[in-house]
Formats: sequence, structure tokens, C-alpha cells
Amino acid sequence: IRKKGIREALDIVHNSLENDSSSNIVQGFVLNTLGYTFLNEKKYEEAIGIFKLNTEIHTEDANFFDSLAEGYEVSGDKENMKKISGIVTELLNKKTTLTVAEKSLKETAEKRLKN
Repeated sequence: IRKKGIREALDIVHNSLENDSSSNIVQGFVLNTLGYTFLNEKKYEEAIGIFKLNTEIHTEDANFFDSLAEGYEVSGDKENMKKISGIVTELLNKKTTLTVAEKSLKETAEKRLKN
């Protein structure tokens, strides 16, 4: 990512996902950690690209959508922050019970929707 850019890196990842089922890329925490590394470096395009990829792979994981919403929030993109926060609440509303962490995600998403 640092040498060739986020777009080429995402192309490589998509190709790996199609052709290598043993890839650890499918482990969401790996991508989330990488996304936060870029977010902390204020490399918003890279962070958001990684977070988006993670939500494409893990379409039902509210935590990964929350990370994407945070990426948009920190980068100043309120419109997409709200859009993704809406997805977080939709995913969590499908559940009959929420863990403490999921309750926190929902609360954060609801706050973002009000901003």
C-alpha cells in the first residue's frame, strides 16, 4: 500500500480472495488493524479503502462498518459517516440481544446519525 497505493493493493486483495481461500485476509481483525494503522497516520484514503474492503468481506459485522464510519468521520466526510452509521444500526437492530460492545457500537452510530 505504501509503495504502490491503495488502489493497486485492493486489486491484489480482491484477486487473492478469488483465488486463495487460505488467505488470512478474510480474518477481519487483520484488515481492521491495518485500517486503523493508516487512520492513525492520517492516511484517510488508505484507511477507508481497507475498511470498505473489510465490510465487503464481512457484510454482517457491525463492528467493521463502525470502523468505516469512524474513518469517514475522522476524514470529515459526514455524509458517508451517516450512511454507514445507518447500516450499523440496521445490522444491530436485526439482533434480538446485544453484547455490551454491540450496545456501545449502536450508541455511537446513533450519535453519529444526529450530527
